[in-house]
Amino acid sequence: MFWRFTVAAICSPPRHNISTEEYTDFLQTLGNRFIVGGDWNAKHTQWGSRLITTKGCNLWRAMSDSNYDYISNGATTYWPTDPRKLPDLLDFFVSHGLPRTNCQIHSNYDLSSDHTPVIVSLSTAAIDKTLPPKLTTRNTDCNTFQHYLEENTNLNTRLKSLTDLDQAAHYFTTLVQKGAWSCTPAQQQQAPFIPNTPLHIRQIVAAKRRARRFWQRSRHANDQHQYNRLSRHLKTTLQELRNSNFEHYITHLSPTDNTLWKTTKQLKRPQTPLPPIRKLNNKWARSDKDKANVFATHLADVFRAEQGHIDDDVEDFITAPCQMSLPIRAFTPAGSKQN
Repeated sequence: MFWRFTVAAICSPPRHNISTEEYTDFLQTLGNRFIVGGDWNAKHTQWGSRLITTKGCNLWRAMSDSNYDYISNGATTYWPTDPRKLPDLLDFFVSHGLPRTNCQIHSNYDLSSDHTPVIVSLSTAAIDKTLPPKLTTRNTDCNTFQHYLEENTNLNTRLKSLTDLDQAAHYFTTLVQKGAWSCTPAQQQQAPFIPNTPLHIRQIVAAKRRARRFWQRSRHANDQHQYNRLSRHLKTTLQELRNSNFEHYITHLSPTDNTLWKTTKQLKRPQTPLPPIRKLNNKWARSDKDKANVFATHLADVFRAEQGHIDDDVEDFITAPCQMSLPIRAFTPAGSKQN
C-alpha cells in the first residue's frame, strides 16, 4: 500500500553543472518516499540515453550511494530542431520507497513539443507486464529447424512483378513461422493459481456481498452505509495482506540460493535505448506507427521489381561466355546435389 509520499517536478537547464553532492542534497529534501520527474538534462546509458555525460554520471553516483531508483522506458524524449543534433533521452523519473513492480511508464506523442511527455502510472498492486512475443525459445531445435527449411523451401518462385514479390515474401515468412513453431516444444501448461485466502477475509467478502444484496433490494440509506463500510474494510484488509506477503517475500530473499541476486538483477537491469529513426522529409519518427511506416517505405523501395529488368539480367548472364561447364548441376539450399 502506498502511504504518504512526495511528488515533485524538475527542469535542469544544460548550462548548470551539478555535482554528486548537490544531487544528493536535493533528493534528500524529498523525504524517504518520493517520485520526481522531468527534464534532468543528465545522460546515462543506465536509463536509456545514447551516451554518458558528466551530469549523468554524477546523478547515477548519487542514486547508487543512496539506493534511489529510476523509472524509464528507454524511449527518446528530446527531439532537437537542429538536424545536425541527434535525439536522446533526457526525461525520466527518480523514485525511492516505491516498488518498481507497481509502476508503469509510457510516452505521449500527441503534443508537438521538442520534449515528449512521459507519463508514469502508480498502482497499489503489482502491474502485470506482458512479455513481447517470441518466435523461438532456448528449447528450439536449431538443427531440425534448418532441416525443415532445406526440405520445404521452394526455389522455383516467379519474381517478375510487385505481386510476385509480395507473395514470395509472405510464403517465406509463413515457412519460417511454421518451421520455428514445429521445432519448438510447447510449454507445459501451469496449473491455475488458486490464492490461499484466509478465512477471515472470505468471511468479510461474504458479508459484503450479503450487504450489497440487501441494499440493492431495499435502497435504504442504512443498508447502503453498511455496504460501504464493509467494502472499505475489505479493501483495507486485502491491502494489508498484500503488504504482508510482499514483506515475507523480501525478508526471505537469500544470496545463498540466488534469489536475492536474481531479483536485484531484474530490477536493476540497464534500460535498452530505442534509437530514433529519420523520415524521408528529414523529420524524426517518434511513435511506433511512424517507425513502422518508415521501415515499410524503405523495404518497398529496396525490393522494388522493374518489369523486364530481371529477365534481361538473367538472359545476359546465361548467354555471356564464361568458364563454367554446362549444363549447370542442380543444387539445394544445403549445397550442390551429388550425383
